[in-house]
Amino acid sequence: MFAKRVAVFFPLVLAGAVALAGCGGAVSAGAPSLGQGPTGESPRVINVSGSGKATAAPDVAYLTLGVETRDEDAAAAVADSTERMTAVMAALEAQDIPAEDIQTVVYRMYLEQVPSPRQAPTPSGETPLVERYVVTNQVRVTLRDLDAVGDVLQEALAAGANRVADIAFAVEDTTALRREAREAAIADARAKADQLAAGLGAVVGAVHSVSEYGGAEPVYGVREVYGLGGGGVPVSAGELAVAVEIQVSFFIAE
Repeated sequence: MFAKRVAVFFPLVLAGAVALAGCGGAVSAGAPSLGQGPTGESPRVINVSGSGKATAAPDVAYLTLGVETRDEDAAAAVADSTERMTAVMAALEAQDIPAEDIQTVVYRMYLEQVPSPRQAPTPSGETPLVERYVVTNQVRVTLRDLDAVGDVLQEALAAGANRVADIAFAVEDTTALRREAREAAIADARAKADQLAAGLGAVVGAVHSVSEYGGAEPVYGVREVYGLGGGGVPVSAGELAVAVEIQVSFFIAE
């Protein structure tokens, strides 16, 4: 059986601060000054933030997997890695994954020192060390059929993959989600401005300025999967969210 650790990343929706800006600068909502200032001074505005979020099921998955080999001989470590990775690539191609959706993202070799299993400790009690070469070769696979994720992962493991660095689900095109989240943020900002103005005896006017701050890209991930179990590897795509935050300044109507 393999073990897996699941890491879920949610976008952060910041609670917006709300303030009134007066003729000399920002005036707190608790001490408003709503009258018209002398000519040449800053316009009277209400500054508010608005937050919006939209959710959707993911439509694409990204798998980063491959092989890691070790040997005291560098050439042997490379040869073992090449043989096993060739089998993994063949298994991926057998799943009808387009070549452009399989990309090598990691290939590295380094030297590690580990306790020798064949040598006894020295008279001083020190454990002899042996050097081994470690070769890592990983590819990133893009899958648009989410029902096939578990089977593809299982086939790669059966072919010799022993390292799954990441499984991430995402929405490939977030344009519609961001539009929905933006509309919710606009409505939120307007509602805050209307509430503040009504409570302070003012009327919201036209928009003075607006700025948008996007949230993090949505990703659910399954991290560091090892081992091999029976049947397709169980994975869950979950639901993803996109967050948008805006800052809006409204004129105070006369």
